[in-house]
Amino acid sequence: MDPFTPGYGEFQGIPKRTLPDDTVQYSIYILQPGHHLKTQLKSKLEDVRKAATKLVHDWGEDYIWQRDEFKLEFQELEGLPYLYGETEFGDSIEDEWFIVAILRELSKNFPELWIRVADNDGEFLLIEAANALPSWVKPEIMDNRVWINSGQLVLLAEKNATTAITLKTALDMIRSSNKQQIQRIRLIEEEAFYRVSKFPAAARDHLHYGLAKIPRKVALILRERPQYISAAVEQFYLRDPISLKACKAMRIFDPSDSVTVSVRFTKVLYAQLRSQDFDPPAGVGFTIPVRPQGGAQSKEFIAADVGMKVACGFEMLVDSEIKSKKEEAIADDIRKILSSKIPPTDTEISTWSKRDDPDNWLDIDYNEFDQNLQGKSGKQQKPGIGKIFSGYGHKAAEENLKKMVERFEKFLNDENAGFDGVELDEDDEPSDDEDSSDEDEDEDAGVSFDEAEFERMMREMMGLPSDEKSDRADEEEEIRRVMSQVEAELKEEGVIEAVERPRVQEVQEGDSDIDEDGSDVNIDFNLAKNILESFKSQGGMAGPGGNLLASMGIALPRDEGESDMGGPKRKGKGKERLD
Repeated sequence: MDPFTPGYGEFQGIPKRTLPDDTVQYSIYILQPGHHLKTQLKSKLEDVRKAATKLVHDWGEDYIWQRDEFKLEFQELEGLPYLYGETEFGDSIEDEWFIVAILRELSKNFPELWIRVADNDGEFLLIEAANALPSWVKPEIMDNRVWINSGQLVLLAEKNATTAITLKTALDMIRSSNKQQIQRIRLIEEEAFYRVSKFPAAARDHLHYGLAKIPRKVALILRERPQYISAAVEQFYLRDPISLKACKAMRIFDPSDSVTVSVRFTKVLYAQLRSQDFDPPAGVGFTIPVRPQGGAQSKEFIAADVGMKVACGFEMLVDSEIKSKKEEAIADDIRKILSSKIPPTDTEISTWSKRDDPDNWLDIDYNEFDQNLQGKSGKQQKPGIGKIFSGYGHKAAEENLKKMVERFEKFLNDENAGFDGVELDEDDEPSDDEDSSDEDEDEDAGVSFDEAEFERMMREMMGLPSDEKSDRADEEEEIRRVMSQVEAELKEEGVIEAVERPRVQEVQEGDSDIDEDGSDVNIDFNLAKNILESFKSQGGMAGPGGNLLASMGIALPRDEGESDMGGPKRKGKGKERLD
């Protein structure tokens, strides 16, 4: 704060607690008649916690958390016991959605539960459903208004609300007999829970098994505590010069005694290792095959490179001088394992799984990527390959684009939308007299899409000839009459100049103004003139004229000379070209 601003140095009140970056918090309350005694609530919440632990085990037995695991602990709010948890998910956004999936499933199994989940961005479920939110939903008023109950996403709505509500107020609203304040909007729910619907299958797809040549002691640790791979990769990925000192000697994990085993990663962890170039510490025993120049990397090189990075991560984790409390606890556990257990022999390792998943999901086909950006779709065949591909670089990209088209179709079939765009009326505002069941019925209405009508409308807007051969002469004549009337009024007011007509020349035999089929070329001179003038006025910068031409696939060179339309010479912002 600037020391010269008023109030500098004065007590500004206790700062509001904020979550660390990449952290999700979740709370579980029981708000149902019949659970008034604290002992009853705690007993029921303990059942919920056990059910959550079992659900995590069933859905993600081999799941690896990026940083923190899903956990629940008892807390109290003004005498009301509830379950609370925080999980730092780091770069793995899948961890956050896995937690949402677990909480939603819990709410289905225990209908009396009311669950709130948020992260450092706030109500991220509403952010996920941003395209489906009604007008009254504004970020500044939505704190503590988003809840999960019985597998459904509900909002606590108030008419003409202007501020957020406290947690205590939210709990009172849920307990209140006025259930009209509790709204379930299915479209929002579908959008918010779109990623959640992929679980528990997504928990398995989140993993990647790959071969790695690692020190024998590291193989022992990963056999006993496979989840420690995330801490080791994090140490390597976020390394600093101080922590790297531990890798100069490799005192704990000697790489001279290495074995090749299958290691369970998450895709995020594996990508973090593969994405970084790192030369092995010299003179400590790492043997890395020669890196190929330009060609594809061999499996032996990848296994040695990944294993070397994993070994360095474990060495920094255990032997580094600076550690967090969590890292210190992991390091202590690793030391206990190394002192109490014998590393596996080659015979034992030969019986282990050698699973090695393909890692082509790391590769990006830039042709397909560019194709996705341009909105092209449809199945195509790659040159020289008999396999048909869908035109999308990744299945998730295909789903997202299909989802976008789906929303566009719904927008086009909105009968309430006029020429002014999307019309928001009082129906978007929460009303005490409105029954939430009626709103559900409206939102469940089917969406139909008339492709022929859409094509006709687009042809009209773009000025293309229509494919329909029906009698539309009267309609076109009416359009021309209205346009002539508007043009005359604009001329009268001096808004536009007199319409220029192209000079008519006699067409001689063999002239280039005749198409091959013998028909005259029909040119709208004024339209062409206006577009070119608009493009010229941009001076080489972006503008509506250039964007319109680009959308039609027309790229005009920048005009540096006299205007072809008889106008004065314009100077662009760039340097003049010397011929």
